[in-house]
Amino acid sequence: MKINNSKVSDKPWGEVDKTKLRNDLAESGSKAAIRECYLLVPDDSLEPEMKMSEWSLPHHNIEGDELVLNRAGCGSAAGRFNQTDFPDETSKRKGARHLKKHYDSHLDEDCPQEIADAAREADSDIVYTNAVVLSAHASETEVRDAIALINERHAMTPLEADSVFIFPLEASSHA
Repeated sequence: MKINNSKVSDKPWGEVDKTKLRNDLAESGSKAAIRECYLLVPDDSLEPEMKMSEWSLPHHNIEGDELVLNRAGCGSAAGRFNQTDFPDETSKRKGARHLKKHYDSHLDEDCPQEIADAAREADSDIVYTNAVVLSAHASETEVRDAIALINERHAMTPLEADSVFIFPLEASSHA
């Protein structure tokens, strides 16, 4: 499933069938799309089996074969943000940063203050210790999942597949 954050849907949030959305995402198997659609997706809710009941705060809908941002869904997620039982502060801050990124980059609206404040706290906690390494033979799905992971953890402006370059690694000749 293609993630298209540059397309913003104005479909009323009450008309989005959240059960169908969740089931369609699970059926697609795209962890990147699931993580993009929901602000809270515990790592252990995706493997070894999908625990869809643990995914919280959806803010996208599906149009055709694309996952698109939903304006009212973002408002709903922002409104329910502080009522959500996040497993820890790190998850809460990560969710705030994710939602703020949408407000800053995709919506022509100010980010709600409580989300902006939580995202600012998250930015002060960032430690860049994770690396994403892919084989030169990585599948398209693996590349999309890696891009989603980079976007989720680090990017203020989301990367797209055409802005990622793959360089072959040479074996080290050092002993």
